Amino acid sequence: MKYMMKRVVDSGIGKLAQVPGYQVGGKSGTANIATPTGYLDAYNSSFVGVAPLNAPRLTVLVIVNNPKGAILGSAVAAPVVQEILSKSLNYMKIQKTEEVDEKEDFVSVPEVEGLLLEDAGKILLKSGLRFNTNAEGVENYSVVINQSPSQGSYVIKNTIVDLAINDKDSGILIMPNLSRKSRKEVESILNSMNIEYNIKGNGDFISQSPRAGKKLSGDETVTINYSKRDDEEVLNEENSKINNGVNANNKNSTEENSNNKKNSLINKGNNVKKEK
Repeated sequence: MKYMMKRVVDSGIGKLAQVPGYQVGGKSGTANIATPTGYLDAYNSSFVGVAPLNAPRLTVLVIVNNPKGAILGSAVAAPVVQEILSKSLNYMKIQKTEEVDEKEDFVSVPEVEGLLLEDAGKILLKSGLRFNTNAEGVENYSVVINQSPSQGSYVIKNTIVDLAINDKDSGILIMPNLSRKSRKEVESILNSMNIEYNIKGNGDFISQSPRAGKKLSGDETVTINYSKRDDEEVLNEENSKINNGVNANNKNSTEENSNNKKNSLINKGNNVKKEK
């Protein structure tokens, strides 16, 4: 039995329960929720993990009732088991039983809850992870409301992080974290949310109200505060952007002229050869 549980975690669907340095055994479960009149179109997703498997000290069972998005226990509950085992083994100072494979990179999952889906995706990709969301009606104001595995979990590089968001069909409006966005992007997002807003300043982002992650009714007025910059500084920045665009166009034009000259010389050479 222990051997089969080990295979589930080592090379089966329970890879998200792996804890570097320890043998972990596991078993997942996914079942429709039963009622006195039958079964619901909803699930209980579970995963049980045991570690260290060669001399068990911890057994962790996690059951998620009616999860949103992914439903498999190996996807929903296993990452939670992994996090509990990892932190508990460390807290209990239980000696590692396995050598950590240096060839297999483990990374820490960053926290992306409360971020716009676009920003969350960039952070996860930069961390060497991938992400997935089952939502179809994604908007530019869609916010991550839940992530699995959770922040701080150690997972194998390229692991898929499941993200639950407030999509177009959910009818839920959540205040996004706008600290990473320019003023122009903020205006576009708030206009898409069809919500009143007041933006102060023209420099670096300082604060926002309501706070990121708060549920909105749609009747609020959002306030975004930026630092103040004098008009001359803003004008210089805009001119710099324009000049950079002009320089890029000039560079492309120069390269095009150079290529045209080369083609002209080649054509002349071909014509000379034909005359001979």
